[in-house]
Amino acid sequence: MIPERYRPYITPAPSALIRRLNDIPPGCNVGYYQGYSVVYDPTTFAILTLVDLLVD
Repeated sequence: MIPERYRPYITPAPSALIRRLNDIPPGCNVGYYQGYSVVYDPTTFAILTLVDLLVD
């Protein structure tokens, strides 16, 4: 789950990135937070997948 205190800081992923992703479940959002890309359910804020974009 995404803690409530972090939720206001998640920014939407650009549409160009979302078009490149495969199999995002219906109703889910893709966002960024401090170097992470997150696929999450916007109703429950459950994290479905997380990618660290800052790893070499």
